[in-house]
Amino acid sequence: MRFQFDGASARRADGLRIDFVDDHRGRGLVVEHPLAAPAVRAITPADAGERVRNGDLILVDVRPPDERAIASAPVAFRTLDDGVDALAALPKDSAIAFLCHHDGRSAQAAEHFRGLGFREVYNVTGGIDAWADADPSIARY
Repeated sequence: MRFQFDGASARRADGLRIDFVDDHRGRGLVVEHPLAAPAVRAITPADAGERVRNGDLILVDVRPPDERAIASAPVAFRTLDDGVDALAALPKDSAIAFLCHHDGRSAQAAEHFRGLGFREVYNVTGGIDAWADADPSIARY
């Protein structure tokens, strides 16, 4: 396949990879740029909890207050109750993980923050529901 760029764009496209793939998302065009933020990574509840306790990960629970009242992570966490501005202002090298009920909404939030330029972004696999598997003191809903 051949692409044509103007001179300025060609310099920015150095290292760009464009391909058609068949993966879990279906068949489609994939564009990878070496300067793009790294992909969102999965993190287990246990690993997230340990890293939060060690002070090297910020956990953000994206669920609304009524869901957090039913079941909450047993470590310090932030919320999006007042919007994203305070979190978006963090240094872009901050390690940040997102948590929801099962991991769907948190995946969307993680991708949003990746798009803001954060370079170490995680999605808590299985959400608070998976956390409850390991910690029976966390309620299920």
